[in-house]
Amino acid sequence: VREIFDLNFEAPLLASQLVIPLMRASGGGHIINVSSVAGKRGLPQSGIYCATKFALQAITESLRVELQGSGIDVSIINPAATETEFGDHVRHSGIRRKFPPIGYVQPAEAVAAAIVECIRNPKIEVYPYPRSRLLVWANAIAPSLVDKVIRRYFRERLAL
Repeated sequence: VREIFDLNFEAPLLASQLVIPLMRASGGGHIINVSSVAGKRGLPQSGIYCATKFALQAITESLRVELQGSGIDVSIINPAATETEFGDHVRHSGIRRKFPPIGYVQPAEAVAAAIVECIRNPKIEVYPYPRSRLLVWANAIAPSLVDKVIRRYFRERLAL
């Protein structure tokens, strides 16, 4: 738990704290945190990961308001499942087997392109896979409905 919070939350927080004075001194800048759709909606058997991304979402929103008018933009990127080697390096202690991702898996290049576009034209939030924004909206409006859909998609994992 500590390791994943250190990586997904504390590292971006500390990096922001270190760079903000430099950005202020130079008259501006842009902080871009890479979160996940899982930072907007908890997923089964991913609670700790989701919690780190929820925390990153909160600190990003806070920084955005605190830095408004300073010339420092603050953005958050919320990718869906992405093709990377990340899963090959995750410890799976206590999990009997690895599961393939559910739903659309976007190429890493799509996420990179979304980040580059955000650098060129700052936005508050970016969803490299636009349909994932629908999940976020649906969850805000009808979380119990999203629970049912997620339960169906994760049925195999929940049966263990």
